[in-house]
Amino acid sequence: MNSLKIFATVSATGALLFASGCSSDSSDGATSSAEATTPASVCSQIEDAGIGKNCAPGSTTGLAVAATGAYDFDLPSVPGKSGTVMIFDNADLYRKTVQSYSDAAFLAGPHRYGSESSLIFVQINEGLSSSDGQKVKDIVDSL
Repeated sequence: MNSLKIFATVSATGALLFASGCSSDSSDGATSSAEATTPASVCSQIEDAGIGKNCAPGSTTGLAVAATGAYDFDLPSVPGKSGTVMIFDNADLYRKTVQSYSDAAFLAGPHRYGSESSLIFVQINEGLSSSDGQKVKDIVDSL
């Protein structure tokens, strides 16, 4: 009978440790950069850099169909033009989307910046200056 109680206690403890080990909560209360990185937060950084304006939830259609979320922003320096920040939950779909935008560069424009580690991709319509494009690239590279 004692061995049954010991087995039950060990099993319950093991299950508890397994469950807590699989928890998304970190033990120190900090969140990882991937958890904190969202299309909205990246769009805000683009606004803070003075490149974008009017960040708003966007659609995941067209070449962005595989994205799980998107934010659109206007380009004040290029009236009538805009950009999109996309996030993915799958690295393979992220890479396929990056390739699709690369294949359609003549339509999508030259400003395409991605972070495979955070699965964030930013596409900006042509007309943006190289220096502003570099600022966006620096933001994405820092993710």
